[in-house]
Amino acid sequence: MDLNNQTIIIQLATWEQVRASICYMPYWLYSAMRVAGHVPALHEDCTFDNACDVIDNAPAAANIFIDVSSAPQVDAALELNRVYKSGLRTLHYIGYGPFAPELNFVKPNELPVDILTGVWKFHEQLSAFKRGYATIDSHVLCDNVQPFVPVFMSLGCTRNCPYCYVSGPWYGRGVRPLAECLRVIDEAIERKFNLHFEDENFYAHPHFHDIIRHLDGKGLLWIALADSLSVARVLESGVTVKQLESAGHWLTEIGLEAVSPTVLNKQQSMGAILASGLKTFWLSVSLFPQETISTLNMSGDFYRDHGTAWDDLLPRLRTQSSIGGLGQFYQPYPMTNGYDAAIGQGRLLPGTPIRLRPSYVGNAFDSCFPVQNRLYTEDEHKWVNLYGSVSEGTDLIEECDGDWTVRDLCGDNHTAYALMAQAAKLGIITDAKDTK
Repeated sequence: MDLNNQTIIIQLATWEQVRASICYMPYWLYSAMRVAGHVPALHEDCTFDNACDVIDNAPAAANIFIDVSSAPQVDAALELNRVYKSGLRTLHYIGYGPFAPELNFVKPNELPVDILTGVWKFHEQLSAFKRGYATIDSHVLCDNVQPFVPVFMSLGCTRNCPYCYVSGPWYGRGVRPLAECLRVIDEAIERKFNLHFEDENFYAHPHFHDIIRHLDGKGLLWIALADSLSVARVLESGVTVKQLESAGHWLTEIGLEAVSPTVLNKQQSMGAILASGLKTFWLSVSLFPQETISTLNMSGDFYRDHGTAWDDLLPRLRTQSSIGGLGQFYQPYPMTNGYDAAIGQGRLLPGTPIRLRPSYVGNAFDSCFPVQNRLYTEDEHKWVNLYGSVSEGTDLIEECDGDWTVRDLCGDNHTAYALMAQAAKLGIITDAKDTK
């Protein structure tokens, strides 16, 4: 590619609300191009017609990158490929290649610029983005009104979990040098920003302890993503919650995913975290292939003791870290190491998959025989409204008499599956097979 020509980045419109991880790719590419001294054009949230207008009016030699980072973008990308495959334009695609393997996807390490420089400098370009994560909120209620600005101190993850694409070649991997990490913190303090460390596992950063020492007493708040193993290692190494709070700790988002080990065989280390009192925001996934009513009952028991209260959560995040929220719903990603097994153990519901509604149901959940063991309390009605209406939830659960399976009662209805899973987590239904 000739970088002396104009580069155009088109982010196709999507109704996927959970835009993280690989969904940053068009912004990273834009940032990397700027760092390399070029002036790319970024067009966000483009409909098919918008994208055609941009392509038709682009210089003949322009490099055109189309972002396909979520499933709702795929159909528009395929249609663009059909329209322009005559060779009048060469379209390149960035994002998650397995969504549409017939397209001309470019992996991060094949891009004409170093994508990692775009990751490290991403926060410096926020003012150029209409939507691009200009600020991130505090997740739970916070008196500090300074924005939580997203930054990366590292990129990628090595755990290779079966439900996740981050370990694969479509994401990238790298560690930011310590001096640059500290410079970002100093700039944030100067500009009166709080920080949201978007690393997949900030507590595993090789310079974690140096970063915490640098943050101590600075008055800046931070949120970080992590897994339980890395957080436990930090706590067991002698770092106390008081020290983390002195360094500005506001919240640690831990990828718990599922409580029951029969649902997800992911090594966890919860004892030190729960004993420490660390302010934690639990990230979960519902309706994994092995999910059942009983495993959701178990999740409810955990969140009843350790979840975040409705009134403490900001409205957009009440689906996470809570007794009545279901987190994200499991979505089988092509080419991940759990994809083939998942397809053999369940079914995809009709429609385009997104992360905040059920798009896949395992045979294990479908074959449960739900039975209502109590009524909704008045206080639980607010949780039902996250996924449907109270009347929908009440009507569905009243049919749970132990004689019908989940699939009999839900059919192909996304809302019904969400309400059934929520009722199980709240403890309103149990599986009749457990009482026989």
